[in-house]
Amino acid sequence: MKCFDSLKSALDSFRFANANEENLGKEIFPKIASQFLYGGYILLNNKEKLYLREIEFYFLNTDDSIREDKMYRRESPDDDWLDIGTLFPHNSGIDITFEDTIKHQFRASVLIRAFDLFDMDNNPILLDEERSLTTYEMILSRGNIFDGVSFKWVDEWTEPRTELIAQERRGLEGIQAYRLWNYMRNENLFTVLDKDADLVYFSKKVLEKPEIVKVYREICEILDEYGVKHELLDHTRDIWCRDFMPLQVYPNSFVQYVYDPDYLDCDEYRDTKTSPDGVCDSIHLVRKKSGLILDGGNVIRTAQGVIMTRKAYNANNMNQKKFEEIFRQDFGINNITWLNWDRTEIYGHSDGIVRYIDDNHVLMTNYCEYDKDMAASFRKTLEHDGYEVTELRYSTYSSKRKGDDLSWAYINYLQTSKVIIVPLLGIENQDREALEQIHELFPNTVVKGVYAVPLLNEEGGFNCFSWTVKEK
Repeated sequence: MKCFDSLKSALDSFRFANANEENLGKEIFPKIASQFLYGGYILLNNKEKLYLREIEFYFLNTDDSIREDKMYRRESPDDDWLDIGTLFPHNSGIDITFEDTIKHQFRASVLIRAFDLFDMDNNPILLDEERSLTTYEMILSRGNIFDGVSFKWVDEWTEPRTELIAQERRGLEGIQAYRLWNYMRNENLFTVLDKDADLVYFSKKVLEKPEIVKVYREICEILDEYGVKHELLDHTRDIWCRDFMPLQVYPNSFVQYVYDPDYLDCDEYRDTKTSPDGVCDSIHLVRKKSGLILDGGNVIRTAQGVIMTRKAYNANNMNQKKFEEIFRQDFGINNITWLNWDRTEIYGHSDGIVRYIDDNHVLMTNYCEYDKDMAASFRKTLEHDGYEVTELRYSTYSSKRKGDDLSWAYINYLQTSKVIIVPLLGIENQDREALEQIHELFPNTVVKGVYAVPLLNEEGGFNCFSWTVKEK
């Protein structure tokens, strides 16, 4: 997708193009937009990085072959031409100009519609800010008269994980409103996804369960074969370390939530509830704290945000809006896709329902073979939020599956950057079909299977059983 070495070269390439409305919208602006949205950032006072998230192009030819009635500089004097990259503030925000200063054939600019602000370690400070004039406030409020004040573009390509969204320009009326000259980056840069993981942790508690030790060792053999590091966690009281360990949202940002699941709130299981602090301290993990009650198995990270079941805000005795406000502040993620909570399933974990593939694509388990109405509600919600949904299906299905049927568990695979390990049930045709379907969706990743029924009988799969992080 990278077309240019720098933003300046992208703008220079089209300074004297014989532009018309069609090639602007189909060829020129999409390429320049990619460079603005993925090709670097604006460095504020040498302290913070401002990444553009949404931009809008404005363009006119001086011969009136392309008109632009809402452009602020459309009536500028003939001797007033701005150099490439000039900042032009106005009532609607800030434009970055790229005008024809030589032949005076066109005026062009990019309006900053939204941006993300990160620190120098790529941890988020402000996400999806829609007031572009806020950039000036940030320059001045964070500037110092002795150190100087600066606002400078830095070229640094970030490989896209989703397609750009092209849409009509916002807030316009009239003849030019139809132009699809607004471009939006439909992802949070730097969020860590399951497919980024290069280090896998397991609870040391697994060594106390002989049948599960065999499953664990077979998983480790595959990880060793493909060069994926793995370690054991001390001070654990349960084997399901996904649920109590922090969420890694950005490479250097871990957030520890409150682990207090209602399904452990009884005499039989209360002693199995792990205190995350002791475990995290044992591996010297620096983390932030959130007061939200969560299970790690109910957070599926995607490039656009996260997917959860509605049990998350129910567990916190909050309404959806209040939960989202706190989650956004604590975890630095804006978008939450809410799946209905199937009350017949006490855990309410999204990792038994859906997993992220790439771009806007997700994989859903064979829920329709258990409950067609619930599966339909999941699909409807995911598609409404812009995801393409693929569902696992099996030829072994002939009638509604019973509650003790374990075919749901194929979705609960362990994913790393080099290999995906799928729990198998010892049902030959069904196991084969699961591996084939998952491999087809991840053609560039090795997909392996391990017999997992002893683990699944404990009511969890390989994702529940592991905690994965991006170490490098």
